Amino acid sequence: MQLGGMHSASLADPLALLGNPANLAGLRDVQILFNTDDPYAVNFLGVSAHAPLWGTFAGGISRMGVSGNSKKRVTLGWARHFGRRLSSGISLHGSRVNDETFYSGAFGVQFHSAVPGTLNDYFPPTAKLFNPPVLPYRYAVGFHVQEIRLGERLFEPTYNVGAATRLYKTGPSIYATLILKKNDASTPILGVSIPVLSRVTVNGGIYDFDGKKTALGATLLASNYNLDLVYSFARERLLLSFGFRLSASPATIARSYLERGSALAKNGEYRKALTEMRRYLVFEPDNAPTAQVANLLSERLKKEDNQIVSLLRQAEQNEKKSWYISAAKNYLKALELDKNNSRARKRLLLIQPKVDIYINQMFNVGVQLFEQENLPPARRAFENILLVRKDHAEAQSYLQRIVEIQNKEAEEHFLRGLGYYSQKSYLKSIEAFEQALALNADYAEAQRYLDLAQKSIESQLSEVKRLLAEAERLTRRQDFPAAMQRYQQALSIDPNNQTAQEQAKRLEDRVKGYIAEKLQAGEKAYQRGSYDQAAEFFRQVLATAPRDETAKTFLQRIDQQQRQRIEEIFQRGQQQFDAKDFNRALNSFEEVLSLDPNHAAAKQKKQEAMAKISLAQLIERGRAFYQQNQFFKAMEVFSQVLEQDPGNAASQRFLEDCQEQLELQVEKFFNQGMDSYAAEDYREAIKMWDRALQINPNHAQSRSFKNRALERLQALEQLR
Repeated sequence: MQLGGMHSASLADPLALLGNPANLAGLRDVQILFNTDDPYAVNFLGVSAHAPLWGTFAGGISRMGVSGNSKKRVTLGWARHFGRRLSSGISLHGSRVNDETFYSGAFGVQFHSAVPGTLNDYFPPTAKLFNPPVLPYRYAVGFHVQEIRLGERLFEPTYNVGAATRLYKTGPSIYATLILKKNDASTPILGVSIPVLSRVTVNGGIYDFDGKKTALGATLLASNYNLDLVYSFARERLLLSFGFRLSASPATIARSYLERGSALAKNGEYRKALTEMRRYLVFEPDNAPTAQVANLLSERLKKEDNQIVSLLRQAEQNEKKSWYISAAKNYLKALELDKNNSRARKRLLLIQPKVDIYINQMFNVGVQLFEQENLPPARRAFENILLVRKDHAEAQSYLQRIVEIQNKEAEEHFLRGLGYYSQKSYLKSIEAFEQALALNADYAEAQRYLDLAQKSIESQLSEVKRLLAEAERLTRRQDFPAAMQRYQQALSIDPNNQTAQEQAKRLEDRVKGYIAEKLQAGEKAYQRGSYDQAAEFFRQVLATAPRDETAKTFLQRIDQQQRQRIEEIFQRGQQQFDAKDFNRALNSFEEVLSLDPNHAAAKQKKQEAMAKISLAQLIERGRAFYQQNQFFKAMEVFSQVLEQDPGNAASQRFLEDCQEQLELQVEKFFNQGMDSYAAEDYREAIKMWDRALQINPNHAQSRSFKNRALERLQALEQLR
């Protein structure tokens, strides 16, 4: 008031609603202000509140004019800093005059020196009290327009230009404003504020350089309120203004934001931490360490946001494909990065019923795989369930059992790897250690020995020499495919070995000749009706050249011939069965099953034929099979005898002997396979292990080493 009522480039308090609204940006707390003009009457009441990332919002009610001819006005305003040297704001007025309402607005900007921090020691103690009239900047220039028409016009627009400066740190602040109206002369206003005590300033102003339009007064300052007393010579009365703070001080608010941001960052809640630190930097823009932390958090969250966008995109694509488990995993990963991501949370809720269905299906699949001892895919199934349903107790139980089994298997692979390592068979040891780590990724000892083996293999040049010598020997034996494998193995260890490169290139034509020879032999065998022999030749071709179309075509023909042959034998057996020649019918059905073990009709008719044969004939038949070393067939016959005569001791003895013989055969074929595997003849090894598995499909060692041999062959094929 005592500064002439100017607010273009000067004071920051709720009264800026009626002046330059840009000045509201300087308010960083919650406060209230009221002015008295007439005795016992309030002519202005305003409230302002600061939201650090949005700006300052304010509202007020005012009465203009004298009693009996006053105009009532309600005003809402907003302002914020844009950068450190520019503030801008707007206000909207609703005025009531003679039962009519008029609407208008105001717009203002202010250019000033850099925004100081609330904890800055640049200002004197007086300037740190509540809303002092001392200019908070070293200089400021402002412009604002009042009474912008938003309907019918009540007042003419006014244009205000102002400037202010603080002469030195503790010195007076000087203010000047020029008011411009349409079709009217300009009106200047001057004002000054001088601190005289730590909590008192003396203020004065003059309007239009008219001594009768001056005002003098003082401001009493405290931490959370101030009181203005001023005498207006123009109005010849004492005026009062009182303002007080409803919140903590800006410095206290700033510290609370920093403390919360630091605590949130320590707890890994980076998004909330960044928001709090940005709020703090509104108060303390010069705090370089906090600004640096905020920049680092912003970069981190930008990367996370990119990850979230990618995850949400993948999730939506998975939804379109009805891959609801995968979609749920993507949404959950997105929520791990941003727990408040509404899009991920909403989509997760929408697909939850479908996810539940798939979880049940996946659980059933996992249980089935577990019961089939197919543990790796079973483990993946239960792990996928727990990724989207962490509290699924049954999945947790199965997963724990699988982990225990695989840890035990990992221990076996590790011990085998140690044996290979001690024998300096580094390739084999690496394979064993990798298998152990595939089962237990946290197996530290397996990882350590794997590293040692990988380093040791660098010095294993003697292995290359051995492979080259073996390849040369196989070449002399004209076993060109096997020789080519040896050269390729040597090249897998030493890709730049010139001898292996040259010899492998020379063998290419011979391998082609080998293929042509096998094709010719297969065709001749086919023409003379030796389909089994022909099929073997063509399989040898495909083992060397998997894409050979001629071999594939002949194998298809052989398969058709085989099917026709099977059908003829089955029909013959059916005729023999109908003629009650059950022994011969049984032989026919067994011949069908020897060619097609899965022939359901032959299985059924075989059982029916066996049921028609007498016990004596069955026993004699079983003995014949036993003497021919056809133990499976013998066991089947003796089992049929025992079903009809459970007390038949001879059949029981034969059954036990057959079981022992089969176990011996399994061990024999397994050992023969191991010999071939050690000689790196992987195809022969696989044949032996297949024979072992035909006898005992659950023989774990044969299956395990067969898988290894297949992996080796696959690796060799990729090298070709």
